[in-house]
Amino acid sequence: MPLESKPAQSTFFSWISSGVKFMLLAGGGTIYALILIAAKDMRWSISTAPAKVSWEVAKMLRSPDTCAGMLYILHSILNLESHW
Repeated sequence: MPLESKPAQSTFFSWISSGVKFMLLAGGGTIYALILIAAKDMRWSISTAPAKVSWEVAKMLRSPDTCAGMLYILHSILNLESHW
């Protein structure tokens, strides 16, 4: 049975793309990262950032010693100074 009010295909793929970014962050360390994202109202910043950013943050959460300097790069990419 087809849906009467289904979203456009581009909208559906946008939802998937956004969900993958949050999945990467949660998989990088802990599910509580999602709570911190919600508390800091950073959902839009993460949704609009390239997926590579979420991937790099996840790697940094899993193994922080091997990602020296990555925090500075992510700070400049996400422009977090407006949230502090």
